Amino acid sequence: MIGDLLSVSGLILAVLGLLYSAWYPAISDAIAAKIPEHFADRVVVTKRLRIAFWGKALPLAVASLLTVGALAPDALAILTSSLAQFRQSPGTLISHYDAVSTLFSLVVLGLFGLSLHLLVLVISLLSRLNSAKSDGAD
Repeated sequence: MIGDLLSVSGLILAVLGLLYSAWYPAISDAIAAKIPEHFADRVVVTKRLRIAFWGKALPLAVASLLTVGALAPDALAILTSSLAQFRQSPGTLISHYDAVSTLFSLVVLGLFGLSLHLLVLVISLLSRLNSAKSDGAD
């Protein structure tokens, strides 16, 4: 069962990583874009921010978070089992080592890190989008 989870989670991480690498330049460019002082001049920047937010960063973040949420119970079960075994008999931990479980836990950890990074990008885009839509500068 863990082998199947490792295969699926590794495939999902690969797909999310591919999309992230393809979309990150547009996301970072949108975040770095200078917002014009006058509200009427912000149309192009606002459109770039919306596309980056709704079409790239938010879907990636949601997919990554849903994947972590689906895989977290199994990863936590592996972690608690390993810790219980270590407390009970630290010397036998190497003889009971399971590479598949370890790799699965590392993939889930990678997905968790990607999710956190994507959340930071989503928050940054949302902040910039709100700044671009406000007309307080005029």
